[in-house]
Amino acid sequence: MKKQDFVGKLMAWYRKNGRHTLPWRHTHDPYHILVSEIMLQQTQVGRVVPKYHTFIKQFPTLKKLARASGASVLRAWQGMGFNRRALFLKKCAEACVKEHYGKIPDTYESLHKLSGIGDYTARAVLSFAFKKHVALQDTNIRRIFSRVYFGKNPSAVAEERISSLISRDLPHHDTALYHGALMDFGSIVCRPKPLCSVCPMQKFCKAAPKVLAQGWQVLEGRVVRHPQSKFEGSDRKIRGRIVDLLREKERTDINMLISGIQEPKTRVKKILRTLLRDGLITKKGSFYQLPA
Repeated sequence: MKKQDFVGKLMAWYRKNGRHTLPWRHTHDPYHILVSEIMLQQTQVGRVVPKYHTFIKQFPTLKKLARASGASVLRAWQGMGFNRRALFLKKCAEACVKEHYGKIPDTYESLHKLSGIGDYTARAVLSFAFKKHVALQDTNIRRIFSRVYFGKNPSAVAEERISSLISRDLPHHDTALYHGALMDFGSIVCRPKPLCSVCPMQKFCKAAPKVLAQGWQVLEGRVVRHPQSKFEGSDRKIRGRIVDLLREKERTDINMLISGIQEPKTRVKKILRTLLRDGLITKKGSFYQLPA
């Protein structure tokens, strides 16, 4: 299959079916893009959209976020989960103000050094904010390429072969638009359980004939997912509940926390230690509170 066939079909589908109303699709502001990418790391799009709007309204600039208290940032993050991301974002802002003249850096090396920014997020900021010619790879994108070109799921194809095709097919212009199209296509059509019957790639996709004839389970290789561990009753849930209690009260002691959480003192103590270690809470005397 030729590169232009794949890109042409993808972009034609995107023009008709893409999620064009997503707010971060209408800006190239590096700060706004960074906020959206950190929020989207472990949270579904539907939950991110309203929080993105309120967060940007409260912290409209990098400098505002850098100067904000940790407590105010954590309160603005409420409902998103994985609260460490909020502090990573604040640390990013602080580093940019101190080390990059109050701006988001536009090189991979500098972005990758910032708190909470891995390979994918660094590349996403470069593509969406700075229009750099870099290829993005995530689970959805690798799944599309492995199915279309090899008729398999990603775990059955050598990673370098998939990476090579992703880089090869990267168009020279509008790479941000192209990456948005890939993400939407992977979320809407080429999902873990693909909708091959409505797929525009159907005529040349190597996986489609197998799936249409025998079902998606026939594809070689497991479907790569990253399921979250059980949340109910987990330490992660209790961590969130403790942070939520401290969002409501400026400070509280361990007895008040135990009363509010209804968990054994030994468990609450252990989780408090992890929250202190991660910088999500602080302790002054016998009282716990959100960071200043």
